[in-house]
Amino acid sequence: MEFGLLAGGLAAMFHYVPNTHVRWRHAIAGAVFAAVGFELAKRLLAWYLAQVPTYSVLYGAFATVPIFLVWIYLGWVTVLLGAVIAAYAPSLNSLGKRDLGQPGAAFALALAVLVQLQQVRRLAGGGMPAADLSQTLNVDPLHLEPVLSQLMTLQWVGRLDEADPPRYVLLCEPATTLAQPLLSALLLAPSPFTLPLGQRAGFDLMSLQDILPNH
Repeated sequence: MEFGLLAGGLAAMFHYVPNTHVRWRHAIAGAVFAAVGFELAKRLLAWYLAQVPTYSVLYGAFATVPIFLVWIYLGWVTVLLGAVIAAYAPSLNSLGKRDLGQPGAAFALALAVLVQLQQVRRLAGGGMPAADLSQTLNVDPLHLEPVLSQLMTLQWVGRLDEADPPRYVLLCEPATTLAQPLLSALLLAPSPFTLPLGQRAGFDLMSLQDILPNH
């Protein structure tokens, strides 16, 4: 019962506390790991204190203080390791995902996200959860999150939190939205050296619809 309560509490924490959607199965995986880690840490600490009674010899009545500090350290490390497992669980199946290490990959992914959200704009719900976007675009969720954050900063994409999981929806109208903010943020940062190229290419005149692939 103690193990189950600990695992359940940690799973709830891993699911509700992060400022992003965490699937229950990933939260439970991290929680079970952390709960097992707690049990092992308790047994290991008890064995060490029984075999090496140095604390009571050195600290006397205050021996519980360093023991308590060691236990806090072990407990916090165990919780953090569980949180890492819950966070990286979606990336375990990242083999075969698109490579985002190439130049302009984040910009291309942003365009793919905008195209996908434009396609589902008129469907029921009008948006997609991040996990569905990741699966549809064949991209690691950890790589998708900063792109979504950038699009939300531009106020081109919004997140609806009333649903579980939250859905991302397209807020802008591509035909009347200038593409310059996205080009500057993810493709070609403005500078005295890149300004002539941007002017010749007409970056400041392009609409978002002009640079989106035709689907």
